[in-house]
Amino acid sequence: MGLDDHVSFTGRVDRAEIAEHLSRADIGLCPDLKTPLNELSTMNKTMEYMAYGLPAVSFDLTETRVSGGDTLLYVPSGDVAAFADAVEALIDDPSLRARLGRAARARVSTLLDWRPQATAYVSVFDRLTGFAPLEVTPVTEADDASDTDPQGRRYVDLDDETGFERYLVERGADAERGAR
Repeated sequence: MGLDDHVSFTGRVDRAEIAEHLSRADIGLCPDLKTPLNELSTMNKTMEYMAYGLPAVSFDLTETRVSGGDTLLYVPSGDVAAFADAVEALIDDPSLRARLGRAARARVSTLLDWRPQATAYVSVFDRLTGFAPLEVTPVTEADDASDTDPQGRRYVDLDDETGFERYLVERGADAERGAR
């Protein structure tokens, strides 16, 4: 089909390769059709896209909507033309990609990440058992002071709004320039 220069089927990959691909991608695709399982499950890729600030298009599934909220573009399950149109809309609109990517990253880090969820889960356990809550030690920047990953790639500073915005808009273009 002439797609070899544009598509790679990797099979199962490790965290480093996931980071490599998602850091360079422009758009995430969630083409999972509505089935009894998919309707009640959030796919790992959806959460990974959100964690990487990657805008995504998904078929409209109940649990995906619970996780993704208003940070994904949704189309009716099985409507391939609408899915393609939504992908094209993201391709054509860098500011929409950046807005959705920023919102996805914020949602996953403030609402869906383990740290904010841990308090809710532990408080339920504490109420049921009558245990007093333990003092929780927050994660600090000193706990993760490195500015590079194990492969030597620089992390994006999520607190630098200008730098994060540039990354969200130019991520795929940066990867292409680096590959040439």
